[in-house]
Amino acid sequence: GDSCNWSTFESISKKVKSILYGFNNEKAGDLWYGKKTSNDETFNLLKQHRAYFYAGTKPANYTLNFMEALIIGIPIVAVGKKLGNLTDWDTYEIPNLISDDNGIVSDDINELVEYTNYLFNNYKEAKKISENNKKLAGKLFDVNIIKEQWRNFLNEYIN
Repeated sequence: GDSCNWSTFESISKKVKSILYGFNNEKAGDLWYGKKTSNDETFNLLKQHRAYFYAGTKPANYTLNFMEALIIGIPIVAVGKKLGNLTDWDTYEIPNLISDDNGIVSDDINELVEYTNYLFNNYKEAKKISENNKKLAGKLFDVNIIKEQWRNFLNEYIN
Protein backbone atom coordinates (compact mmCIF):
# COMPACT_ATOMS: atom_id res chain seq x y z
CA GLY A 1 0.00 0.00 0.00
CA ASP A 2 0.92 3.62 0.53
CA SER A 3 3.44 2.93 3.29
CA CYS A 4 5.60 0.98 0.82
CA ASN A 5 4.87 3.08 -2.28
CA TRP A 6 3.28 0.09 -3.98
CA SER A 7 1.68 2.03 -6.84
CA THR A 8 5.07 3.40 -7.91
CA PHE A 9 6.70 -0.03 -7.82
CA GLU A 10 3.79 -1.56 -9.71
CA SER A 11 3.97 1.16 -12.37
CA ILE A 12 7.71 0.65 -12.90
CA SER A 13 7.46 -3.15 -12.86
CA LYS A 14 5.15 -2.97 -15.88
CA LYS A 15 7.96 -1.29 -17.84
CA VAL A 16 11.04 -3.07 -16.46
CA LYS A 17 11.57 -6.76 -15.79
CA SER A 18 11.15 -6.93 -12.02
CA ILE A 19 10.83 -9.34 -9.11
CA LEU A 20 9.60 -8.70 -5.60
CA TYR A 21 11.18 -10.57 -2.75
CA GLY A 22 10.20 -10.79 0.90
CA PHE A 23 7.50 -11.53 3.42
CA ASN A 24 3.85 -10.55 2.98
CA ASN A 25 4.15 -9.96 -0.77
CA GLU A 26 2.27 -13.04 -1.89
CA LYS A 27 -0.59 -10.92 -3.29
CA ALA A 28 1.81 -9.42 -5.87
CA GLY A 29 1.14 -12.41 -8.12
CA ASP A 30 3.80 -13.18 -10.73
CA LEU A 31 6.07 -10.41 -9.41
CA TRP A 32 6.57 -12.23 -6.12
CA TYR A 33 9.74 -14.32 -6.16
CA GLY A 34 9.63 -15.70 -2.64
CA LYS A 35 10.74 -14.89 0.85
CA LYS A 36 14.10 -14.78 2.55
CA THR A 37 15.16 -17.72 4.67
CA SER A 38 18.64 -16.51 5.59
CA ASN A 39 20.91 -13.48 5.36
CA ASP A 40 23.19 -15.37 2.97
CA GLU A 41 20.23 -16.01 0.66
CA THR A 42 19.36 -12.29 0.67
CA PHE A 43 22.93 -11.24 -0.06
CA ASN A 44 23.28 -13.81 -2.84
CA LEU A 45 20.02 -12.66 -4.41
CA LEU A 46 21.15 -9.02 -4.36
CA LYS A 47 24.49 -9.98 -5.92
CA GLN A 48 22.72 -11.64 -8.86
CA HIS A 49 20.91 -8.53 -10.08
CA ARG A 50 21.94 -5.38 -11.91
CA ALA A 51 19.72 -2.86 -10.09
CA TYR A 52 17.72 -2.49 -6.91
CA PHE A 53 14.57 -0.38 -6.89
CA TYR A 54 13.98 1.42 -3.62
CA ALA A 55 10.52 2.88 -3.09
CA GLY A 56 11.01 3.68 0.57
CA THR A 57 8.88 2.82 3.57
CA LYS A 58 6.93 5.55 5.28
CA PRO A 59 7.76 7.08 7.65
CA ALA A 60 11.22 5.46 7.91
CA ASN A 61 14.07 7.56 6.53
CA TYR A 62 15.61 4.38 5.07
CA THR A 63 15.35 0.69 5.87
CA LEU A 64 17.46 -2.38 6.42
CA ASN A 65 16.89 -3.55 2.85
CA PHE A 66 18.37 -0.25 1.59
CA MET A 67 21.40 -0.79 3.84
CA GLU A 68 21.81 -4.38 2.60
CA ALA A 69 21.64 -3.28 -1.04
CA LEU A 70 24.23 -0.55 -0.47
CA ILE A 71 26.59 -2.92 1.38
CA ILE A 72 26.36 -5.51 -1.41
CA GLY A 73 26.98 -2.74 -3.92
CA ILE A 74 23.97 -3.18 -6.17
CA PRO A 75 23.18 0.06 -8.05
CA ILE A 76 20.16 1.72 -6.48
CA VAL A 77 17.25 3.21 -8.40
CA ALA A 78 15.17 5.19 -5.90
CA VAL A 79 12.16 7.44 -5.77
CA GLY A 80 12.83 11.07 -4.93
CA LYS A 81 11.57 13.27 -2.11
CA LYS A 82 8.14 13.86 -3.66
CA LEU A 83 7.33 10.14 -3.95
CA GLY A 84 9.43 9.15 -0.93
CA ASN A 85 7.76 11.55 1.51
CA LEU A 86 4.11 10.70 1.21
CA THR A 87 3.50 11.99 4.74
CA ASP A 88 3.85 15.45 6.24
CA TRP A 89 7.12 14.35 7.86
CA ASP A 90 10.31 15.08 5.95
CA THR A 91 12.08 11.85 6.90
CA TYR A 92 13.10 10.40 3.52
CA GLU A 93 16.92 10.64 3.41
CA ILE A 94 17.71 8.71 0.24
CA PRO A 95 18.24 11.84 -1.90
CA ASN A 96 20.97 12.83 0.59
CA LEU A 97 22.73 9.46 0.20
CA ILE A 98 22.43 8.62 -3.51
CA SER A 99 24.21 10.65 -6.17
CA ASP A 100 25.17 10.16 -9.82
CA ASP A 101 28.16 8.10 -8.64
CA ASN A 102 26.09 5.36 -7.03
CA GLY A 103 22.60 5.35 -8.51
CA ILE A 104 19.70 7.62 -9.28
CA VAL A 105 16.97 9.36 -7.34
CA SER A 106 14.02 10.72 -9.27
CA ASP A 107 10.30 11.35 -9.00
CA ASP A 108 9.94 10.81 -12.76
CA ILE A 109 8.87 7.22 -13.45
CA ASN A 110 10.15 7.32 -17.04
CA GLU A 111 13.57 8.51 -15.88
CA LEU A 112 13.75 5.67 -13.33
CA VAL A 113 12.80 3.15 -16.04
CA GLU A 114 15.36 4.58 -18.50
CA TYR A 115 18.13 4.47 -15.92
CA THR A 116 17.27 0.91 -14.90
CA ASN A 117 17.42 -0.21 -18.53
CA TYR A 118 20.71 1.64 -18.91
CA LEU A 119 22.13 -0.37 -15.99
CA PHE A 120 20.79 -3.60 -17.48
CA ASN A 121 22.65 -2.87 -20.72
CA ASN A 122 25.89 -1.40 -19.35
CA TYR A 123 27.81 -3.89 -17.24
CA LYS A 124 30.88 -1.66 -16.94
CA GLU A 125 28.90 1.29 -15.54
CA ALA A 126 26.90 -0.95 -13.20
CA LYS A 127 30.18 -2.42 -11.89
CA LYS A 128 31.62 1.05 -11.26
CA ILE A 129 28.48 2.09 -9.38
CA SER A 130 28.62 -1.14 -7.40
CA GLU A 131 32.13 -0.36 -6.18
CA ASN A 132 31.07 3.19 -5.25
CA ASN A 133 28.14 1.84 -3.22
CA LYS A 134 30.36 -0.53 -1.28
CA LYS A 135 32.65 2.39 -0.37
CA LEU A 136 29.70 4.56 0.66
CA ALA A 137 28.26 1.75 2.80
CA GLY A 138 31.61 1.45 4.56
CA LYS A 139 31.54 5.15 5.39
CA LEU A 140 27.92 5.09 6.56
CA PHE A 141 27.52 1.75 8.30
CA ASP A 142 30.95 0.58 9.50
CA VAL A 143 30.52 -0.73 13.05
CA ASN A 144 33.34 1.42 14.44
CA ILE A 145 31.92 4.59 12.91
CA ILE A 146 28.45 3.80 14.30
CA LYS A 147 29.87 3.06 17.77
CA GLU A 148 31.64 6.41 17.78
CA GLN A 149 28.49 8.22 16.67
CA TRP A 150 26.50 6.60 19.49
CA ARG A 151 29.23 7.35 22.01
CA ASN A 152 29.25 11.03 20.99
CA PHE A 153 25.47 11.23 21.00
CA LEU A 154 25.12 9.65 24.44
CA ASN A 155 27.98 11.65 25.95
CA GLU A 156 26.27 14.83 24.82
CA TYR A 157 23.23 13.96 26.96
CA ILE A 158 25.06 12.43 29.92
CA ASN A 159 27.44 15.32 30.50
